Amino acid sequence: FFYGPTAKLCPGHFRAGRHKECLKCNAGRGRWQSLVLWLATFPRRRLCQKATLNLVPTRWLGTVLELPRTAVVPHGVAGSGLSRAAESPTQPKFSFVGRLVSTKGVAALLAAAQRLKAKGHSFQLHVIGEGPERQALEASAKRGGLNGTVEFLGWVTPERIEQELAGSLAVVVPS
Repeated sequence: FFYGPTAKLCPGHFRAGRHKECLKCNAGRGRWQSLVLWLATFPRRRLCQKATLNLVPTRWLGTVLELPRTAVVPHGVAGSGLSRAAESPTQPKFSFVGRLVSTKGVAALLAAAQRLKAKGHSFQLHVIGEGPERQALEASAKRGGLNGTVEFLGWVTPERIEQELAGSLAVVVPS
């Protein structure tokens, strides 16, 4: 749904029948990779059209895909440990949980963290998850002066996730 290298939302060239434009969107990956991605879209769309049920994690994605028989099944985070946040934390903790890709908005979260820190607020931000943009996001946090404020925890086991979220004032979960 997003094409590189800018990770912008697909403008819908394939569904509109503008196949040359569709090929151009992924041209940055090379001609063959762009061709493979374009060719793979034909069977993917056909299979989705014939599926008994298409599942998406958000209503937004359902409207973007425009597939028949679509149901929303949101990602879940167990909430029993979240109520243990300190009532008046000396240094509030915020947590992000998700895959580290541009569509999840971690760059925007880091920009917000930079603004908070620039205004003199003291806080912790734990980024939980892995993905292809982790190194770039870590570099962005470092350039933004967020050392000691933002901690990238990587992938966390399901058994440990509740422990990591405990004490968070807010949990940022992309939709």
